[in-house]
Amino acid sequence: MRKFKVGVWLKDSYSPKVGGGSSYYHRLMSYIDQHDFKDELEVFFIKKYSDTDHKFKKDVIVLPKPKGGKYHFLNFLHKIISLFPLGGKGIARFIEKFMMEPNLNAQYGKFLSDKLHLLYFPIQGHRYIPNFPCITTNWDISHSSTFPFPEVTMGGKYMRRELWVNKILPQSIFIFVESDAGKAEILQKYSIHPEKLKVVPLFSGSVSEQKARVLDIEILKNKPYFLYPAQFWPHKNHYNLIIAFKQFLHTNKDAYLALTGGDKDNHLNYIKKVCEEEGVIDRVLFLGFVEKETLAALYTNAMALVMPTFFGPTNMPLAEARELGCPVLCSNLEGHKEMLGDGALYFNPRKPTTILEAMLKVNEPTTRTALLAKATELKEHSKFNIHTAVDRIDTYFLEAKNIRLCWEKSFLGKGLNFREHL
Repeated sequence: MRKFKVGVWLKDSYSPKVGGGSSYYHRLMSYIDQHDFKDELEVFFIKKYSDTDHKFKKDVIVLPKPKGGKYHFLNFLHKIISLFPLGGKGIARFIEKFMMEPNLNAQYGKFLSDKLHLLYFPIQGHRYIPNFPCITTNWDISHSSTFPFPEVTMGGKYMRRELWVNKILPQSIFIFVESDAGKAEILQKYSIHPEKLKVVPLFSGSVSEQKARVLDIEILKNKPYFLYPAQFWPHKNHYNLIIAFKQFLHTNKDAYLALTGGDKDNHLNYIKKVCEEEGVIDRVLFLGFVEKETLAALYTNAMALVMPTFFGPTNMPLAEARELGCPVLCSNLEGHKEMLGDGALYFNPRKPTTILEAMLKVNEPTTRTALLAKATELKEHSKFNIHTAVDRIDTYFLEAKNIRLCWEKSFLGKGLNFREHL
């Protein structure tokens, strides 16, 4: 039987400090490695020669070091120009992105052409090796589906995202999305063939696998607190949460709000300033990046996760909270409702009064107990777990076979480089 060969592209580096995307990626790679794919499939990992060592059961194809005088000349030019004091780094980045990378990725394409039929890129915004058959991933289209937050619309970011959705995604054999709501959102806004959009459900990150549940943050021990694990981006909506929490303190003076996550574009200082102006700075804890063991303990001991984000349609902390027995209060996004159904309390993220209403409800012991029981019941039949996700990837890899094998060569030429970083 002829094997259909699929390569899973490994990211160069993906620090946990980046956020939920890192947790998603590393857990997915681990489970793909452990999974027994269908007999017709042969699945490999693909990594660059410069990567750190990856320990996998499945075979890893290591891409060769770049060769050829043109690439090495461009690399030399890049290093020299990057030292120029005025505009050097910008010019060097242009050389890297539009001259070095197309040359290098063309070399990778030729190298892999006889080894693979298909490449799978598991991270949104990354598709290397143009003109190579692939499956890509798209987590959201929040740059166009919600309000114009600066992190996805300003400084050319909106146009880069539009390039990704309109020009790059349609070149994929399949596009993996995280929910039916995400699929519907894309179909509503963009001209992409619906059969190309395949739902690979979002799942909880590796934090949900942690055993330790002892909270080692002294100020929170035996104290009521709400948890919001999110990087400090404007779209995460810390502002309206602070306004709601201030009102919550009027009747629950001992409560805290625990915020984890790193600063983005100096937004953290703004949120701290808001806390000072609203008089709640002593009740809001800015914990920064925390290790997954600590985050698991924060979930387990919290009154509730409260997630007022504007971006979706799905979000990983909702799945993590449910796995760890933490009640969920979240934005009334369609993807959130698809994930949790009646096992969460929903609010309008633009209206602090509705956030406050949910916080007051979950503070009632009977409501909290009933909410947790419903979440546990629904979890048993939920598609939003790692096992369903990998099973579907297996199925979709095999579905791609009868499309891909309609032609012989995997790599059809150098083409343009469309690698995007969102």
